[in-house]
Amino acid sequence: KNQIYVANAGDSRSFIATYNRTTKQTDIVYVTREDKPDIPEERSRVESAGGMVYIPPPDRVQLGASSRVVYVDKNTGSRNGLAMSRSIGDWAAGVVR
Repeated sequence: KNQIYVANAGDSRSFIATYNRTTKQTDIVYVTREDKPDIPEERSRVESAGGMVYIPPPDRVQLGASSRVVYVDKNTGSRNGLAMSRSIGDWAAGVVR
């Protein structure tokens, strides 16, 4: 029985692989892109929807910092960020309007 299951959410990398039962060989035939805020098309998409993108300076990147989609809480002014430009949902961020 041949089956295929594919899912992708946010910056999770997904792939499609084939497995040959005779040779017991697995081959990866497709890998998705990780949707990160520093990818030019993603940054443009986020900003055109009213969002903000933070790109850390190079010295912070060397320390492990990553780009983020920034959410500013309307009530408190506090800032939160997701290290991905697409996700299923984030209860703190809510909806971009």
